Amino acid sequence: MSLMQMPWIALLDMQPQWSHQIAWFVYGWVEREQLLNVTACAQW
Repeated sequence: MSLMQMPWIALLDMQPQWSHQIAWFVYGWVEREQLLNVTACAQW
């Protein structure tokens, strides 16, 4: 996991103006995936 995060950290350091947008996008995507998984398990 740490190896996968290193390129992202380097990218964010090179482009700090995008860091907030990328972090918010990733957070929203993970949140949506977790919600869909919980809903699917509940319906199952």
